[in-house]
This record gives sequence, C-alpha cells and structure tokens, in this order.
Amino acid sequence: MAYKDEKELEEALRKALPLRKAPEAFRQKLKGELLQMPVRQKKKNSVLKLAVAVAAVFILVFALQLLDVLPPNGQNNPQPPKTPNTPLEPPGNLPSLPPLTATGPITGGASAGPGFEVRLTYEKGPLGTLPDAATVFRYKAIPFSKEAIASAAARLGITGEVTEELWQDSKTYQIGEPETGMMIIFPNGYKSFDCPLYDDLQGQSLPAEKEIIQAAGEFLAKIGIDPAQAAVKKIELPEANSFYPLAHVTFIPQKPAPQISISPFARVQVAPGGEVHSAGWVWPTELESSESYPLRSVEAAWQDIEDGNGILAISYDQVPGPVEGTIVTGHGKIEENFIGYVLTYDQDYNVFLQPVAAFRGTATFPDGTAVPFTVYAEAVAPAYYKQ
Repeated sequence: MAYKDEKELEEALRKALPLRKAPEAFRQKLKGELLQMPVRQKKKNSVLKLAVAVAAVFILVFALQLLDVLPPNGQNNPQPPKTPNTPLEPPGNLPSLPPLTATGPITGGASAGPGFEVRLTYEKGPLGTLPDAATVFRYKAIPFSKEAIASAAARLGITGEVTEELWQDSKTYQIGEPETGMMIIFPNGYKSFDCPLYDDLQGQSLPAEKEIIQAAGEFLAKIGIDPAQAAVKKIELPEANSFYPLAHVTFIPQKPAPQISISPFARVQVAPGGEVHSAGWVWPTELESSESYPLRSVEAAWQDIEDGNGILAISYDQVPGPVEGTIVTGHGKIEENFIGYVLTYDQDYNVFLQPVAAFRGTATFPDGTAVPFTVYAEAVAPAYYKQ
C-alpha cells in the first residue's frame, strides 16, 4: 500500500528509518518539514538534520512517485491489463514497457500503510478520443557509482573521499563534509546537496522572484541540467517572520508534457544573496530513444478505471479523514481527459517517460468537501507492456 500524505510518511519514518542519532522529538517535527528541503538552524545539528532530511526527501519523492501507486514491500507487481475489447498488436522491434507501478527500487522497510484509502465512484463525462500513437522516451539509467557522485560534486566545488554508507537494505555514496558542503546519491539516482545555513541570515531579504529563478537555474547548470530544458513548476516563498528567509524553486523537464508523476524534478533552495544551500533532484540523463507506440482506445482505458485499476492522484491532505474505519468514499466527476506522462524504470533502472490516459475532475465527499483529482491508466496498447 502506498503513502497518501505527510502524516503517513511521518509514521513510515519511524518504522523504515531507525537512524541511531535521531531523537523522537525530531522525528515528530518531520511532519511539517517533509515538503521542505533540509533547513538547519544551528551548525552543530547539521549532521543529524542532513541525514534525516535527505532520507525524508528520498522517501517523499519515491514513495509519492506516482502519488499512490507503490505496491507492498517495494515490489513491482503489475496486474494484467483488463482490455477485453482491445486486440493485441505485435510489438515488432519496439522495447517492452515497464508497468505503471515500476517506480524504482523502493526498499521493503518503506512500505507502511497510508492510514486511510480513498475510493471514488466515477461519473464519466464526455470523453475525447485518444490519438492513434504517442511517443515513449527512454533514457539511460541514472549512474549510481562513486565516480558519478565525485563528478557531480566536483562541479559544486566539493572534493574528498567518497564513502559508502548502509541505507536500509541498500547503500548510499557520500562525499564532502556537512560543515562545508556535501552530496549523497541513492541507488535510484536521487541526489542531494546540502551546505550550512548560519544564523546571520536571519532578517535578510530574498532577491526578487526573477533573480531567485535565475540563481536556481545557474545551480541546475552546475549539476549538469540544461536550464533551457527545464520548466518552473512552482516557487515557494517563505512565510512572514520566518527564521530563515528561504525560497524553493521546483523544476521539471519542459518535455514531455504534461507531466503527472512527481519525478523527474529538481528542487532548489535559494537564500538571500542568491546562494543555494540545499537541493534534491532526479533527472533523466542521456536520451536513448524516442519512439512512437500505438495507443488503445479511450473506451478501453476508461474500462480500466471502472474496473478499479486506475491510479488515483489526489491531495490527501485536503481529503476529510474517515469517520470510522480506514476507507473514505466519494463521488468523482470526470471533466476532461488527455494524454499525460509518468516516469517508470525497467529492470536495469533505465528511465521511461511513458504516456498514460489521464482523466481529470473533481471529487466530492459526504461532508461537501470538493477536491480536484486525476485518475489514469495505461494508454499504450497492452501487447507492449512486459507481462
């Protein structure tokens, strides 16, 4: 069962991240910090907060990769597509696609339940037809090695010995020192950068929004991401009287669009003076192929939704909790449909950005709360998925 919101992630951190140095009080504070990049208020706490915050961001990105689609115990367990009215087509020379649940190597320790489940009864609106074909983008695997992190860190002025640290049932590579700047790379290619924030930033002002974006874009160039190929997804400005005046800029690739999954992304923290003190990113590397795949009909994709095989993307923090039990029911009215893109991995961790049949609308719950949602299913013809 997948994570639904930050409350669930907080509980998962208790079970999945038994960090030796992390006190219970700090774990309690993570709930409000999970959607923020690591912020250290005192230099002496940098090692502790870096380790916990980086792990929290990693869990956030890949447990919420498709918002709520990870199978139990980190195993990819795709179900056979239910498209009885769609004839199978021969794959030819096109590579088979990983299932939509193949969101990367998640460890078994990160599989706690969500606390509640949302089940919607869908009302179909007028559906537009899907195109006959759409492009699948396949990238080489994001490098996970000592050489990869050393090369990335050198562009940020970080040098030194690369160390290997145990992380759940896998490992991470780290380089640098928390007091001056360090990087960590995880098995699926997620990278984090962090350097100290000092108290003398308090009371200072951030640059103008345009300059914030420019500073974040310059950081992208340093880590090997072309800013011209990145689109600003959102800018988060600090609340009034924040201890640290910090802005966060989230980028996603300009193409393909629209992107439904959280990854690929880069989230950059900008401080007064335009300095970048923290960042985390998952970004495709070298494009290996971009090939057109035949799509099934919108009716076949909608049948998957009606059969309960759709993947729901909704802001769970806006959904009213269950009165009793663990299931929240609601009515979902579909208002539009389109082709969107999600990130998946194959068995060798090559990155596929593949099209999905997406249906967007508004969910209404018994207390009258209305929440926008997207539910989606496979768009590519079933014969092209790995069985």
